[in-house]
Amino acid sequence: MYIGEEIPEDHPYYVQKKLNSGPNQWPQTIPDKEEFQKTTEYYHAVYELAEDVLSVIALTLGVESTFFKPLTDESVATIRYLHYPTHPKDQDEKLNRGIGAHMDFGPNPSKEPT
Repeated sequence: MYIGEEIPEDHPYYVQKKLNSGPNQWPQTIPDKEEFQKTTEYYHAVYELAEDVLSVIALTLGVESTFFKPLTDESVATIRYLHYPTHPKDQDEKLNRGIGAHMDFGPNPSKEPT
């Protein structure tokens, strides 16, 4: 499940089918709504932290603190629930599942696969 900003169906991003844009697709039932609310609070806190880090980077580069602001205005940022159970050490490596090498996109100063 991906969680991001709530974007209405008439928003240009949704109409133009921009990646990960549109209303969130919430589960039919949420067993622990209070705990789930912490996830959305975490999403907003990390998003604000990213904006703060970009401001510090901008100041370090000798430009205005808002230099990177256009990269975060109406950006499409998501948080995703991932869970991969542990595997026995003797299990065939080909059968393991997990997060393999990939590349994040956006204002990421390091474009090396993670």
